[in-house]
Amino acid sequence: MSAQAYFQLCGAVLRQIETTQAEAIAQAAEVIADSLASGGALHIFSTGHAPQEPLGRAGGFLAIFPIEIGSVVSHPLPPGHKGRLPERGPAERAERTVEFALDNANIRPGDCLIVISNSGKTPRPVQVAIGARARGLKVVAITSVAFARECRSEHTSGKRLFEVADVVIDNCGVPGDAIVEFEELDTKACPTSGVATMYALWALTAEIIARLLKRGKRPHLYRSVNLPDGASYNERARKQFEETGL
Repeated sequence: MSAQAYFQLCGAVLRQIETTQAEAIAQAAEVIADSLASGGALHIFSTGHAPQEPLGRAGGFLAIFPIEIGSVVSHPLPPGHKGRLPERGPAERAERTVEFALDNANIRPGDCLIVISNSGKTPRPVQVAIGARARGLKVVAITSVAFARECRSEHTSGKRLFEVADVVIDNCGVPGDAIVEFEELDTKACPTSGVATMYALWALTAEIIARLLKRGKRPHLYRSVNLPDGASYNERARKQFEETGL
């Protein structure tokens, strides 16, 4: 069965995360726990297909803040104008947009930032990591190192995400991401990046919680709103979180 093939191949990726990334997850959890215990904040920037996954989820942190960056300019071309030629290439424009965004973001030295990008080659995640570190934040990357090594960076520095973060958690995906082969097709099917990245992210979350509790710090977590007391529990947790920041 094709489904069984995906179970086996994707399962192998998850087992590889378990056996090879425990040290990186522990290192990242220690950095983030230190920050949160000291009054810092945890931010997240994702270019993946599930950027909302850790936000507002049952068992997830209230204390995680997404950074969203937009750069759409809508302006009709006036009659007689030929149109403005771009003065900079797309990579430099993306990097300048990120810098503008970080200048106006609610971040401060001592905070932590998780940056998620499977290939880690595009300008935005690389610049977010570089810019955040320059502003005194610790950066944890979740990316596919094998995929990234096969890619040429589009950032003006020539670097990829795994080369600019403080801690790198490898989602252990393969170049190209998809893993199931069909003889009738000329490309593989079914990616692993979504499953593997979230697997690593929730494992990291569990480790952060454990390390905070060892420090005597009790983080506030969401409870499923589908439970009878879910909504009221979350309302109380939100009020307490706003007072404690954790």
